[in-house]
Amino acid sequence: MSSLTNKGFTLIEMIVVIAIFGIVTVVVLANLPVFSDRTSLDLVAQEVAIHLRGAQVFGGGGRVGSGSGRPTYGIHFEINNNTFRLFRDNNENLTYDDKDTCKGANFLDQDCELEQNYTISSGFFIPAIFYKSGSLQPADSLDALFRRPKLEPVFRLGEDPDATTAELVQIIIKSRRRDECRAVNLYNNGQIAVTPSDCDTP
Repeated sequence: MSSLTNKGFTLIEMIVVIAIFGIVTVVVLANLPVFSDRTSLDLVAQEVAIHLRGAQVFGGGGRVGSGSGRPTYGIHFEINNNTFRLFRDNNENLTYDDKDTCKGANFLDQDCELEQNYTISSGFFIPAIFYKSGSLQPADSLDALFRRPKLEPVFRLGEDPDATTAELVQIIIKSRRRDECRAVNLYNNGQIAVTPSDCDTP
């Protein structure tokens, strides 16, 4: 007579396995919004860096706009905003001139410097701009311009005439949902990089 052996999981083993799966699922779902927001913040900061690189290519390569010649191109940023602008410096004053002629049917007017409006994804904005000229200083606005044939930027920050000698400019991108930021760093040698940033201090 052969003996029968019972094989399988006991009820207690099954309960333990289900409990472990439940705990892992809760931990993953709890951290999913944080991970998603952090990933979106990284993507937004990289997108801003790509648009800066695009202006650098346009300026260095001499992209011809609706005006004549080979104009300087730049990006205009303002704090507490979720939009920024690609512009063509028609009058070569190394600053973005926000003219009324750039509205409506006159968008392609030769006096209009605006080339393209960019909007940062909802949930993110630019709370601060800093420039390093000795030490880090805040600025309300930034015009980063690129002139042919060089790829090094020319900086105009707010009304500060000395800001053109800055060695570094940081555009801070912040999430509206979390106290987390990224810095888009534009160096005076033309290098562009994205790094984590403290939202409270430069």
